[in-house]
Amino acid sequence: MSHGRYFTTFVLAARKMLMMADKPLGNVAPNGDSAYPWRALASEPQFSILGAESVAGQWTRLEFAIRTKPPISAPAALWLDLGRGFSNGRKIEIFPDASGRAQVTFRAPVGLKALRLDPVGAICVFSIDRLTIRPMSSVRVFLDVLARELATGPVELLRKVWRALRDTRAVAGPTLRRSLMASLDRNVQGYGFLPDYDALENVHRGKSAISSGGLDARGDLLRRYADDLFARAARKSSENEAYVARSADAVEANLLPVQAIAFYLPQFHPIPENDRWWGKGFTEWTNVTNAVPQFIGHYQPHMPVDLGYYDLRVPEVMQQQVEMARHYGIYGFCFHYYWFGGKRLLELPIERFLSDPHLDLHFCFCWANENWTRRWDGLENEVLIAQQHSPQDDIALVDSMMAAFRDPRYIRIDDKPVLVVYRATLLPDAAATVVRWRQRAVQQGLAGLYLIAAKAFDVKDPRRLGFDAAVQFPPHQARLPNISGEVDLVNPNFKGSVHRYEDLVKAFAQTPANSYLTYRTVVPGWDNEARKPGAGRCLAGANPELYESWITAAAQATQRHRQEERLLFINAWNEWAEGAHLEPDRRNGYAYLQATANALRGLSSDAG
Repeated sequence: MSHGRYFTTFVLAARKMLMMADKPLGNVAPNGDSAYPWRALASEPQFSILGAESVAGQWTRLEFAIRTKPPISAPAALWLDLGRGFSNGRKIEIFPDASGRAQVTFRAPVGLKALRLDPVGAICVFSIDRLTIRPMSSVRVFLDVLARELATGPVELLRKVWRALRDTRAVAGPTLRRSLMASLDRNVQGYGFLPDYDALENVHRGKSAISSGGLDARGDLLRRYADDLFARAARKSSENEAYVARSADAVEANLLPVQAIAFYLPQFHPIPENDRWWGKGFTEWTNVTNAVPQFIGHYQPHMPVDLGYYDLRVPEVMQQQVEMARHYGIYGFCFHYYWFGGKRLLELPIERFLSDPHLDLHFCFCWANENWTRRWDGLENEVLIAQQHSPQDDIALVDSMMAAFRDPRYIRIDDKPVLVVYRATLLPDAAATVVRWRQRAVQQGLAGLYLIAAKAFDVKDPRRLGFDAAVQFPPHQARLPNISGEVDLVNPNFKGSVHRYEDLVKAFAQTPANSYLTYRTVVPGWDNEARKPGAGRCLAGANPELYESWITAAAQATQRHRQEERLLFINAWNEWAEGAHLEPDRRNGYAYLQATANALRGLSSDAG
């Protein structure tokens, strides 16, 4: 079989087949040049395609089209032998349409040895209309992966990618432009949108208009970028040197001298409002899975393990989270609380937690008192839902939290429920508001409220706002050198910033003492590329070792507080779209949870 210089000849070996025509079995020719029918016998293999040694060391793109007679409802299966036999290979299901036709297009990784078609159980006749297998250059593979990663994202983002490629001056003529813009057609079989590989291959081989030295100038960068992506995708978690498995021994948080509290984001389930604003079924995972690396070595997207891409409507998820947090010495969660003038959002996980006393973990609230805007889209002035400040709303907010304040698991200081406010300076008259809050708490039979202002944005001395204390909220209020010029940016239109995680650790380690109480907060990492594609803020070089040194120092400093005020905050338990999560991921596993447990376990029992 031969079709152009890019097709590779494959030999079909008949196994357990009944020939429908009195002629020898030959090669399958591409593009319908010939079609051979075979009858499937029960579940026996239809045929095997052997002789792939010539492409075993390359990525390959395969197109496979068949017809069945009569049409079948159940799928057939195409197996790939990637060097470990068919049983450990990759399985592609083929679903014929009502006329019995089926087509699949997919990319096979390095190591392809053979293919095998398995029919359905019913007897039918298969005709192969097309089978093409061609090697893929590293540039083609890179563009394939990039196109698929962007398939669910905005079309404008793909256009930005095109402009980035155009700026490399790889092509001067319209060939590649037509190829990429044609890929916006989502009706292509297979992945949904794939570039025109013939055009791209022509460009790569110099058969199209290429500016002198243009492709070579960035070719090495693109190849290294692609190699990094593929190596990461192919590597199992257990093969990653940084991956730490779950520990067998647990840490009892109630016996520790410092109480570690992790901020908790409840936006991992769909709500009607997000459906309207961001699209049907939107959750935080929508952002997380759309992220792509902006420079070589950029860890994106962040992918969870064990807990997976969970839905907080499922009760077992929070049960597992609580058990995991307790296992590693986390004392409690600080739930972000969304209240907008009497309207609550994302309240389901909190209500589920309150209704289940078996979720044996302490907790408190952080009122996320910002307006919700289209900031993620760059439209900060378009308000989706706004705060409605008034004396009546101050009282209503406290009343909405009253059942939680009375819960025995709620975190208290001096018998007063702790309430964190994310942006206290947005309150029109903060001093008057906190007076109303405290008075209402006393009226409801509580000892009062212990109020903490987050040091995000412009908060300085919390006492001027009537608050009892402040809490750090890194990376807020940290001035860090921008090292974007020191990394190998693949996206020349990148508008974000890259900083060293190590510089953040040093900045917070050198925080001067204040006359007011400031609770320490540590962050395992930060990268909001998922929230702001191409314009995120990334802390490069974050690793569990640096994090452990930071949380150890912060815990030791916290231990010097009086007994009631030994709270240490962590940002965050599950801020996946900001690259700030203790929950295990594919690259590091439980490394950050283990580092947290190590730091807490190593504290002296001395009251200090």
